[in-house]
Amino acid sequence: MGSWIFGCDICQDVCPWNTRFANPSSDDAFHPRPFLTMPELTDFLSLTEGQYRINLKNSPLKRAKHLGLKRNSTIAAGNAKTPESIALLAELLLDHPESVIRSHSAWALGQFKTSEAMKALEMALEKELDPSTREEIDAALGGVKEK
Repeated sequence: MGSWIFGCDICQDVCPWNTRFANPSSDDAFHPRPFLTMPELTDFLSLTEGQYRINLKNSPLKRAKHLGLKRNSTIAAGNAKTPESIALLAELLLDHPESVIRSHSAWALGQFKTSEAMKALEMALEKELDPSTREEIDAALGGVKEK
């Protein structure tokens, strides 16, 4: 998966139609939307449900659903280890209502091994109630905390 959050990038690159037959168009309908022109991983980590509905309306990215894109973004952030993602991952870990997002955020923060990431994991372990998320936090901390 690396730092990708959705498979359309590779599909566009390898599609024979795109490489041999498609002609560039001046029609705005065929141009990328501003949000999708050069998005950063942090754009998807911070994407709210409302922004998702507006920015991705009629987009193939909607197939992943908001929760799926958020989950994939946390994994990509952990793989890419971009420091600007740490604060957003910490926020997701501490405040997101879905345990799947909190768990993946914990895993991602564990990839950084910075004091900021470790502090967020320790704070989350104190308040997390979901057993599987607690296990992920513990693993991200290196298994040094009690479950």
